[in-house]
Amino acid sequence: MEIKPVNEGTPQFQNFYLRNITCNGAAKGIFVRGIPEMHVKNIWIENAVLQADEGIDIQEASNINLNNVTMLSRNTNPVAYVLNSDNINITNLKYKDSADVLAIVQGERTKNVNILNTDVTKAKQKLNTGFGVTDAVVSWEATPPAPVNDKKKKTKSKTK
Repeated sequence: MEIKPVNEGTPQFQNFYLRNITCNGAAKGIFVRGIPEMHVKNIWIENAVLQADEGIDIQEASNINLNNVTMLSRNTNPVAYVLNSDNINITNLKYKDSADVLAIVQGERTKNVNILNTDVTKAKQKLNTGFGVTDAVVSWEATPPAPVNDKKKKTKSKTK
């Protein structure tokens, strides 16, 4: 695929924060697609229950964070698809028992995909890679970054 030069006509979509979402009957549960020269960037989706024909589809995107998502898709081949994207963090994903494939990760520009705190034993196949991606691109243990605007409170414990 040819990557065109960025100019004033290149669209930019970034900095979305969505939480507490319920959806029943969508074509795709989550669909994020940028273009090679300008990724969709900085999306946080938290606490979502999604019923859809297809699952999660992330293409040409950077810094996508899905936390505590229940994806109940009719088609589970795959539950999540990632193409030419980077810094993808999927934490605490719930999905149908006996899903065909949990994740398909493809594209030579894909890197740093983290699937965390997710029961991978429910899927018949955990991971399918291709088109320039190896299994090493996907991490099942790393801790994802916190949202930029998330300030954690420090507390001191007192002992008697």
